[in-house]
Amino acid sequence: MLVHINMPETAEKVHNAWLRTIEDGIHTYDVFTEGVSTQKVGTKEFAAAVIARLGQKPNTLKPVTYAKRKETVAPVAAAAAASVATELQGIDVFVEWPSRKTEELAAAVGKLVGDGLALQMIDNRGVKVWPNGNAWTFCTDSYRCRFMASGPVEMGQIVALLGRVAAAGITIGATQTLRSYDGKPGYTLAQGNSRWRRRVRW
Repeated sequence: MLVHINMPETAEKVHNAWLRTIEDGIHTYDVFTEGVSTQKVGTKEFAAAVIARLGQKPNTLKPVTYAKRKETVAPVAAAAAASVATELQGIDVFVEWPSRKTEELAAAVGKLVGDGLALQMIDNRGVKVWPNGNAWTFCTDSYRCRFMASGPVEMGQIVALLGRVAAAGITIGATQTLRSYDGKPGYTLAQGNSRWRRRVRW
């Protein structure tokens, strides 16, 4: 591990101290051999013996050496990351809607759109419930409303939308901006209704 994180000097010290401990005949129970070993110890005592020999090298066994690895050039990765084209496309607004009446929520937030942003869909527990939701889908009082831009959108437009939602008395639990990276969406799509994800309220 020390070699892997490019600390060869420390790795050498530990490894050579371990070899010196073995050479001195201080062995754990699993390798202790009469006539060869000089001291039978547990793992705790063996570790203490290795620590006591840090900085020493074995006399009979061959000492180890490790070379320092050349550092990679970090700016290359940074330049690659900087070349990715990002675009703000919308926002997911997680709201509390105690009545759990999806159509009423859609009507309420639908009045708040504008300035290039439109209500694309509403989901609950990851299942799309508007538009074209299933009436039998069990919903909690936490909904995600996804607003998408019809063209280029700025953060100011997003903030203004959130202000309108809050001013309408709708409690916002969380938000998540939606961006694309090199033309590919960096966000998940809502799943449609599935018989495996449906629950019936009796």
